[in-house]
Amino acid sequence: MPLGLLMDQLGSYLALSTLGIAAAALYAAEGPVQPRAMLRRVVTFPPFVALVAALLLIPVPMPPVIEQALARMGDTLAPLALLSVGMQLRLGALREHRRALCLGLGYKLLLCPAGLVGLLWLCSAELNMVTNVSVIQAAMPPMIGAAVVASQARLAPGLVSLMVGVGIPLGLVTAPAWFWIFGVLGR
Repeated sequence: MPLGLLMDQLGSYLALSTLGIAAAALYAAEGPVQPRAMLRRVVTFPPFVALVAALLLIPVPMPPVIEQALARMGDTLAPLALLSVGMQLRLGALREHRRALCLGLGYKLLLCPAGLVGLLWLCSAELNMVTNVSVIQAAMPPMIGAAVVASQARLAPGLVSLMVGVGIPLGLVTAPAWFWIFGVLGR
């Protein structure tokens, strides 16, 4: 679990907090943002601020009561994010966005993990914690955080909520399938 969290925070969320915010600002529905405003959005993005604060606070011992309070607040993050995206989900928009949805989810849930599994197989990679976590991470459904960023920038909010709303249940099937496929190929 710690390795997966480290990869998620320093990989996925660092990319979202920098490049993702910059791209959303550049392509936002209200038009491109000036470089200074784009930089301000990146450095004030709450997950980026939290990541920097967490890295700076590593050497600081926390009293157990504060750790417990932070853990309880953190436990609410995923349910609230899912609720937020779910409230925007309109299944009636499936027909309108079916092509883009199939392309996006096909890329995220099939092509990306297949490429990584194929690359690891070609390189005769060992079955170990790092390769297993890498395969599972590559097979994860679209990020809720990315959906929130895209929705805030008004980048096809209907499609964004469908990507997450349809992608997460599909990912519950595809991620374990890719893990299993990698295990079979890695023997």
